[in-house]
Amino acid sequence: MPTRLRKIPCALVLLLIVVTMVNSGCGNGGAPNATTVVPAPATPAARITPLNPPITADTTPTAWPFTRPALSSLRAAPQKVFAHYFPPFPRSIDNLPPDSDYYATQYLRPEGESGKWAFCGGFVRERPRTRAPRGSDWVALDLRDEVLDAASVGLDGFSVDVLASSGANWDRVTALYAAAAAADPGFRLIAVVDMQAEFAAHPENLVPTVRALAALPATYRLADGRMVLSAFNASAQSAAWWRTQLQQLASVGVNVAFLPIFLDWRGNAAAFAPISWGLSSWGVRSPENAARLRFDTVDAQAVAGHWLAPIGVSDVRPKDLTFVETAGSAGHRAAWTSAIDSHADWAHVLTWNDYGECSQMAPSSGCQGSWLALSAYYTTWFKTGSAPAITRDALYYFHRTHTLAATPDLTRQRAAFRCVEGTPVDRIELVAFLTAPGRLTISVGGESTSVDAPAGLTVLTAPLRVGLPRFQLTRGGSTVFDFASRWDVADGISYQDLVYRSGDSSMPVNIGQR
Repeated sequence: MPTRLRKIPCALVLLLIVVTMVNSGCGNGGAPNATTVVPAPATPAARITPLNPPITADTTPTAWPFTRPALSSLRAAPQKVFAHYFPPFPRSIDNLPPDSDYYATQYLRPEGESGKWAFCGGFVRERPRTRAPRGSDWVALDLRDEVLDAASVGLDGFSVDVLASSGANWDRVTALYAAAAAADPGFRLIAVVDMQAEFAAHPENLVPTVRALAALPATYRLADGRMVLSAFNASAQSAAWWRTQLQQLASVGVNVAFLPIFLDWRGNAAAFAPISWGLSSWGVRSPENAARLRFDTVDAQAVAGHWLAPIGVSDVRPKDLTFVETAGSAGHRAAWTSAIDSHADWAHVLTWNDYGECSQMAPSSGCQGSWLALSAYYTTWFKTGSAPAITRDALYYFHRTHTLAATPDLTRQRAAFRCVEGTPVDRIELVAFLTAPGRLTISVGGESTSVDAPAGLTVLTAPLRVGLPRFQLTRGGSTVFDFASRWDVADGISYQDLVYRSGDSSMPVNIGQR
């Protein structure tokens, strides 16, 4: 199981975040009697300028192949779905035009940040969906848009990676809590204290930080009022240490339902189950491993009562020169199928926006809205117990921009990317949602692959070849869809780019700006 190697971007431009806040005081190491100043919400609702017409999360995008139930209905289900939010990658870092902002000039370029990423071809391979510069409340508006995008999927909220108790990443966390409360009162946040970041070196900061977040209205609570608290790599501290932290929190009025996330949950289950409401794992990403996640649900429920099922998206880490073979969306779909079939209590999509690991489901430059649509479909299935009825034809494609055999320039790239999970494969994937039977075709490099597909969900794959892939759906002698990918498959490369690009039949061009 690959560990999650954290990365806190260096040389971030200083953000003028339009918030007023007071950092929590750590007092005497977070002891129960420490004086703690709870910060005010970072972005008051009054600062969020309404759009006209307003964006609504309770409307199904017309491109999706099903009609999503009302949010109120989905959120009433006992099965909850959260997506992991990673603060270092906001929609915009500096509010500059997309072609000259920090993502464009620093993160995406090999020469970015004074050549820091020349060895791997750039810190990231994709960026968040772009938009034009906004006014002084741009941070709040960007966060509100992310909340509404996530809510449109049917998510109950974000699990928020709390990397630090002060600084830019803390400011984004508190601003996100405020934006969620203002944009969608039903959207809730679970704090995930990161035990590979500040709290590894300064565990005494954990209690005052959690206490500060517990005071914010968007905090997710169980029906009995307990704050759900998670921790990434919780086993960095012992179960006994965590018991003490939970007791300290209770002594200052913060009653917690602990939901730790492990890199090795089975090795830690016996020690942590007595102090936990449930357990979770950072999970796996390859389709063959994701298919076995159903056994984790059964075993974890027997030990701890509840299981937060990990739902991977992708995993390509340029700075580590590694990748996981997800076979397009196959790993993602297999993880959802495991969670649904095994009756997992909750689901955890990994991640919403970690562009450093290319694991984002949020609308992006390379994936457009494909992950959003797939996650919405499976979220509805997970919550309702039935696969949604297909009401519109829709095709979603996934493929890389070069084959695995393409050789990078090793005078520029330090080494070839290494596969750390799964079996590497060169293929194009077409995920089709059909209202009636039809013929699906993938064409590339002068070769075509076709199948007669029934109504419902069908997956067609074809070998990845050099050229521009095309996708077609015909029915009864008529063409329903015939469109090209937005990305050529190249025959020569300087740097490897093993991220699967994606798109769909409704928007074979860039998703554009909101």
